[in-house]
Amino acid sequence: MMASASRPVEFTASDLAEAVAFAHQLGMRTAIHANFSETSVLAAARAGCTTIEHGYAITDDALRALADFETALCPTLTALHSVADNREIAEMRVGTELAAQAAANLDRARESVRRYSEAGVPIVAGTDAGVMGALYGDIHTELKLLRQCGLSALEALQAATAAAADALGEPLGVVEPGRKADLLVVRRNPLTDLDTLRAPEAIILEGQLIEPVE
Repeated sequence: MMASASRPVEFTASDLAEAVAFAHQLGMRTAIHANFSETSVLAAARAGCTTIEHGYAITDDALRALADFETALCPTLTALHSVADNREIAEMRVGTELAAQAAANLDRARESVRRYSEAGVPIVAGTDAGVMGALYGDIHTELKLLRQCGLSALEALQAATAAAADALGEPLGVVEPGRKADLLVVRRNPLTDLDTLRAPEAIILEGQLIEPVE
């Protein structure tokens, strides 16, 4: 659902709450797009959605709401940086207003991720792939950007594994009984070298060994 894009708010708080409640009655999870508007981020959190996409605006009320409703934040820093760092191209691709907002809110976005994380809000790694410069399959850049927000290497890895699996309700992300045996085999310790994830030695998918494509 779209709570806000370049405009401040596109659905009322009651509309969001009703839509989320109905989706949850059907056993479905919900994601709400809310980026630079404090009003929309707070409304999305209070609606009790599963995840908020972007969520760069932050207030103490929003922090409490996300923590209280156990809503996860998917900040998509890759897309934000891509737009902000390539302003002229971005203005042609996503429009002048959105490009200006991205450039003006980089520091605010990083600070929001840091504060949400410190408050115990689950952080989920996502890139908004398809937006200019946010390539499909490039979760590695997002992990490095999460590290720049103050997350530890372990927290960044958990954002792409356990936290993401929990948000989606999938039996993935953790090596334990009852979970799918999806594993990435790497040469070095990703806790000290995240770049090792870019060159896996092998992939195990549901317990079956798959050699990576050369």
